[in-house]
Amino acid sequence: MNRRLPVPLMICAGVGLFCLSVITPPPVYAQTTQPSSGSLRTMPYADYSFGFEMRLPAEWVYDRTRFVGPERSIGLIRGRDSLGRLTLQVLVFRDVDGVPFPEWLTRFEQQLTQIPGTKRIERRPWQPTGHIAAVLDVSARLGVADTQTYYLCVQFDADTIWMMAYGGPASGEAEIGEVRGGFEQIATALHVLYDPAQAKEIASAFEQGRVFLTRLRNAASRLKAVDTERYYDIILKGQPSGYLKCRMAHETRALDDPRYGGNRKEGLRISELSWQFSDNGAARCTRIDMFVSHDLESELIETQQTHVPAADNPVQKLVTSLDQCVREKEVLFSSYSTSLDRSLPDPRPPIKVGADYLPLAWLRRLPALLATQAGELHAFTVYESETRALITQTIRPLGPRELPGQPGTTAYAFETREGFVGAASTVYADIQGHLLRYESGELVVVLSNQPAIERKYGRRQEAAEARFLSGQD
Repeated sequence: MNRRLPVPLMICAGVGLFCLSVITPPPVYAQTTQPSSGSLRTMPYADYSFGFEMRLPAEWVYDRTRFVGPERSIGLIRGRDSLGRLTLQVLVFRDVDGVPFPEWLTRFEQQLTQIPGTKRIERRPWQPTGHIAAVLDVSARLGVADTQTYYLCVQFDADTIWMMAYGGPASGEAEIGEVRGGFEQIATALHVLYDPAQAKEIASAFEQGRVFLTRLRNAASRLKAVDTERYYDIILKGQPSGYLKCRMAHETRALDDPRYGGNRKEGLRISELSWQFSDNGAARCTRIDMFVSHDLESELIETQQTHVPAADNPVQKLVTSLDQCVREKEVLFSSYSTSLDRSLPDPRPPIKVGADYLPLAWLRRLPALLATQAGELHAFTVYESETRALITQTIRPLGPRELPGQPGTTAYAFETREGFVGAASTVYADIQGHLLRYESGELVVVLSNQPAIERKYGRRQEAAEARFLSGQD
C-alpha cells in the first residue's frame, strides 16, 4: 500500500477558507437579505463545528468572535439591529456534566433571578426543534426601561446545551409583540445537525489526528515545499465567479522586528489571492498570508478582505477587514479590525491550542501528505479568521478516483467536512498532492492557468480595483 504522511483537511491552495467566504455572508455586517415567512427579513447562518443551522435577521450588525459566557459557556455570535434596540446572542454550554435538563434549567433560572431588575420568569416547552428544549420568558426593568428577553435552551446531548437569547424593549403590547414575533420566527427555523453518534466518531478521529501531528512534527523539516504558483477557476452555481492564485515556498522568515534580530526561522509560507465577482458588479478580494516554522511552534497568519460595492449602488460602502494572528507554541494571539466599526473592543484574550491543532499553512499541504488509498477519518482543530476561533475539520482519504470532467484521468480523492456539516466536500489531487478540483455543493474549483484567468476576469478585476481606489478617497 502506498501511504503518505496522513494529515487532513481544508484543501491545498487555500480553497477551504475561500469557499467559506463565497457561500456565507460577510462576517460583521449582513448586506444580503431574503424574504422569510415572518415579518423579519433573514439570512442563513451556520456553525458546523457546534452542529446547527438557523436564519438570523438580515441587515443587523454581527460579531462572530468567540467570547466567554456565563458558566464558562462559549459565545458564538452577538448581534444587534441598526438602532441597538433588539439584540441576539448564541451560546453553547459544554460543562453540563450530565445534569438533567430540567435541573439545569432551574439552576439557570435561579441565576437570572439574581440579576438586578428581573421581575418575572416563565418556562414553557418548545417542540419545533425535535429535541428536548424549553423557552424561558424573562421580563425585567433596566433603569427606567422595561425589557423582554426569550431564552431558547436546547439539549444537544447529556453534556451540551445550546442557547439563543433574543431581547428588546417592552414598554407596551406593540413592542412586546415585536420581540416575541422576532424570537419565534428565528427559533422556529433552528435546524440541529449535532448527532451524538457522529460526535463519538469525531472524537475517535481526533485521536488519529494527534497521531498524525506527532509524525508531522518529526518530518516537517524534511518536507520542503517546491516554489510553485497555481491558478484556479471558481465556478458557483454553474457560472464563472472568480479565481484563486496560490504561491507556496520554503522560506526563512523573521518572526519579530528584523531591526532587532528578528528571531529568524525556516518554514513553509503560502500566499493566496482570490477575487470573487457578482453579477451586479460587486466584488470581494481576499488575501491570506501564512507562515509556519518547521518545528511547528511559530506561526503567522494575516487575512485581509475587501468588499467592493457595485458601481450603481451608492448605499453600500467599501468594507475592509484585517485579521492578524501570531502563535508561539500553544498560545495564539489574534487582532481584528474592520472599516465598519472603528471602535471594536481590544483584541480577545489569547487562544490556547491543544495537541490536535494543525497550523493553517499545513492545511494547504494536506493532499500531499495523506494516504493515496482509502483510509481512516482524521480530525483536527484549525484557526478560522471569520470567527477568530478554532473550528473542527475532518478528512477521509477515498483513494484513486476518475477526475470529473476528464475521462480516463485518475486523481486521488479526499472527503472533507467541517464539524457536523450535512454534506461533505470532495478534494481531487494529483500524486504530488497538487489540487486539481474541489466540489462543495454548488461550488466547484478547477485548476486553470494565468492566461486563461486574465482573459476571463481581467477587465472585471480592473473595474473593481478602480472602484476600490475611488472608495478610499
